[in-house]
Amino acid sequence: RQISMSARDMAAANELQTNQTRYKELEVELINTRKQLSKEVSNSQQREEKIRRLMEKCKRYEEDLETMRKEQIECRKVTNESLYKPSIKSLEHQRSELMGVINKQTRLIDILKQQCLHAQAASRLACYEREFMTQRT
Repeated sequence: RQISMSARDMAAANELQTNQTRYKELEVELINTRKQLSKEVSNSQQREEKIRRLMEKCKRYEEDLETMRKEQIECRKVTNESLYKPSIKSLEHQRSELMGVINKQTRLIDILKQQCLHAQAASRLACYEREFMTQRT
């Protein structure tokens, strides 16, 4: 009976040894898994931080782009104004000269109409004088 006990004890001792070995292996695996998890969490946080920085950078670039577009539009307006300003002034000057010429021509036409009326009146008067002189003689 003692021999069988010792076989049972040996089997239990073997099982205990196997369980202890398995326990140690599982402990090592747990430690490794925790380390791996910790690395993954750290990597994940680093990625999230990098993504956040990139998003901020992207937003700044978008704002810069919008600012540049507005500046470009403003620059075009200023450029167009500066390009056309001399020609606009020239055209305004020509317009004022033409208006002056038109006013002078209008005055000359009025003077010519008056002269024409005076000439007609003078010719009628001369005609009346001739008739009057021919009737007297």
